[in-house]
Amino acid sequence: MTRGYRPPAWGIALALLCPLTGCSLDKMVAGNMAPVLRRTADEFNRTPIDRAAREAGPGLLATLEGIVATAPDNPELRLLQAELNAGFAFAFLDVPDPEWAEHHYRVAQRGALRACADEDEDLADTLADSTGEALTAALADADEDALPALFWWAFARGAEINLHRNEPGEIAKLERVDAVMGWVLEREPGFFNGGPHLYMGIRMGLLPKSLGGNPEEAASHFEAVDRITGGKHLLAQVLRAEFCAPHLAATESGASIDQIRAAQRAAWDAFYGGLKAVLEAPADLWPEQALLNAVAKTRARRLLADPEAYNIIVPEGVTNEFAPEDEESWEDGEDEWVEDEQGE
Repeated sequence: MTRGYRPPAWGIALALLCPLTGCSLDKMVAGNMAPVLRRTADEFNRTPIDRAAREAGPGLLATLEGIVATAPDNPELRLLQAELNAGFAFAFLDVPDPEWAEHHYRVAQRGALRACADEDEDLADTLADSTGEALTAALADADEDALPALFWWAFARGAEINLHRNEPGEIAKLERVDAVMGWVLEREPGFFNGGPHLYMGIRMGLLPKSLGGNPEEAASHFEAVDRITGGKHLLAQVLRAEFCAPHLAATESGASIDQIRAAQRAAWDAFYGGLKAVLEAPADLWPEQALLNAVAKTRARRLLADPEAYNIIVPEGVTNEFAPEDEESWEDGEDEWVEDEQGE
């Protein structure tokens, strides 16, 4: 009688082990892709044409999501998830598609919280659910290794709240975000090209004084970004014009017509002058952040095309050369000129 084939013991062990190690192997490969994805993101930021980046962005983010799902506990991947989702939403989606922007801001917050948990799980839990004294105590004990995660959580959460700022109770939620970003600002004001100052500038310039806004403080934060980046951060200059210039038009009750006109002129000069300087800046001003500056120029054109939408009155006798000649010159709901206006 022929004896049956008996596989070697090592073969049986390998066959049993392979299904168990497959997941670990996938995680290892995904984790090893973090440096490659970091370089990919850096090259993405060098893209000089913002429309190309807007069209390529969803594919890049979808790829990143698949890799993160394979290695969900990798903090480097989670920080990239937070940075790229928040950045894409802020650059391209806030105005034309708030619902889509909110999705990416929430993905960014989840990524930041997971990265934070890798450094301090208790801090991450407190950040997600607590306010007041509990949050203050957690931040007091926080290690600076958690700073990148805290920054991206606060940036994304603040941006999400901003999408709903006209809804009752939403602005009050900024207190927790401000505490976290204030912690980051105190320890590393230059993080991500002055990102903490950029957040505070938007925060203080966007809201009226009755809701915690402060245009003078906002301007000082935008000036800090200029100092940190050597004046290369054009988006900070655009945001300063957008959020600070309109406050210059404010006048006291009982102001004369001449005083009102003078205030409106001051607001226009700050708005127009700041934005025109952005448009005249060289395309190679900041090669490492060419995309950021391309986005800034597109935003500047949009603002100048319709100043009154941003509470800026064009003074009598002044011609706004950036106003579209007809309604078809501007794509409704988009943050960009039609194709024949592109390519600067």
